[in-house]
Amino acid sequence: MKIIHYYLCASLLFMASCSKNSQKPASQQINSDLVSEVENLGAKVSAQKLSYQLLNPDEKLALWQNQLDYYLSSDLNESQKDALRTLKAGIKREMFTQTHITDKSYDAFAQAWYNSATKVFAKNVLNTIVSQIHTKEFALDYVSAINAANSGASSQLVINSLTPMNEKPKACTCSTGSDYCSQFYQCSSTFFKCESSSMGCGFMLLYSCDGTCVSGA
Repeated sequence: MKIIHYYLCASLLFMASCSKNSQKPASQQINSDLVSEVENLGAKVSAQKLSYQLLNPDEKLALWQNQLDYYLSSDLNESQKDALRTLKAGIKREMFTQTHITDKSYDAFAQAWYNSATKVFAKNVLNTIVSQIHTKEFALDYVSAINAANSGASSQLVINSLTPMNEKPKACTCSTGSDYCSQFYQCSSTFFKCESSSMGCGFMLLYSCDGTCVSGA
């Protein structure tokens, strides 16, 4: 009888464990060094995107929270910071899991936030903040450069804006479903025939790369 009781308890514990795991995915360990390494690859966009895809959902969430914190600590105005606070409060770990990437359940939030953010940000600034990955030093320098340009002062900061290329690109560089090309440009899948990828472009790099930025927006 004791043996039967033992196996019954073990079976119940096993089923309870399975039920719990099926209800909520377990969080994964965050390797801060890996997150920093991805940030530091900003000048090597292709390598950075490949490294980014190797991060687990928790690391991706941590990375984007870091990115937003960098800009929140900069000299953006309060309206712009409010937009970023709204974004930071709205992004969740589940957005970066394969299930949500496949069903695009975050799409409505991404589009609604973008439509609101364009009221306080220029399109090219949104591109840099929300579809590119940079270090804190870059973020602070970038905002300073924007403020200097708006005040008429000159700036030597070089940024990786998604603008048209003079030569045909091999890999697609933007998403027609989440267009974060620079001001006065749009993402086109017909202007150049490029090699597409299932993700790595657009809002927080969650969308497929299926086009190139061309003039005409």
